[in-house]
Amino acid sequence: MTYRAAQEEYINSLKAARPASCFLHLSLTAASFKATDPKRHLSEHHITSHLAVLRDTLVTMALAETLLLPVRAVQALFAIIVLGLLVDVTTNWYATSEVNFLIFASVWTLLAVAYLVIAPLTFATAAHKYAVLVAESLTMLFWFAGFIALADLLGKVGCTSRQGKWCGESIAGTVFAAFEWLLFLGTTALAALHVWRTRGGSSEPAHAMKVQPTPYQGA
Repeated sequence: MTYRAAQEEYINSLKAARPASCFLHLSLTAASFKATDPKRHLSEHHITSHLAVLRDTLVTMALAETLLLPVRAVQALFAIIVLGLLVDVTTNWYATSEVNFLIFASVWTLLAVAYLVIAPLTFATAAHKYAVLVAESLTMLFWFAGFIALADLLGKVGCTSRQGKWCGESIAGTVFAAFEWLLFLGTTALAALHVWRTRGGSSEPAHAMKVQPTPYQGA
């Protein structure tokens, strides 16, 4: 594969996926190719790896900008709701470990959602597919453990919405936490599917490519 063919292949895929930002990525791609391969000596393997990394970044950014943004907004909203409900519970009742854990999960989720939204859009190298999968998986597990633990506690004390404000808020917090877990279960599955589909690609960032040395031609 030649330099020109590789660049044209990437440009065509870029136009099809993200026409609005094509010129920005086109200039960055051309500059990257020139910086890493000033004499066009990259092998076919290195060019293919370079394109794989660029396409992987492109897919991540496209998902973040279109398909997942509404889901991220709902995830952040549910985290805020649970946080507000359970902070009020600790004020009017007392802070159990189950309630405190879901408060922690809410704060963690706000930070995780900020990373999952901002990193692919502005710091593409920080949004590595494995880092995204770890963030999604941890958050999903936090919510699963949290809502199960609080539901178990409320069942043991016989809590119902008629037993006071704190009980009603605890039940509502548990319900929202369960829905939050379902949301992150879905986005974790998408992240895992993306890792599976791109498992053959290079994990190195584009700037880590090395130029093949030119064979010695003799005097």
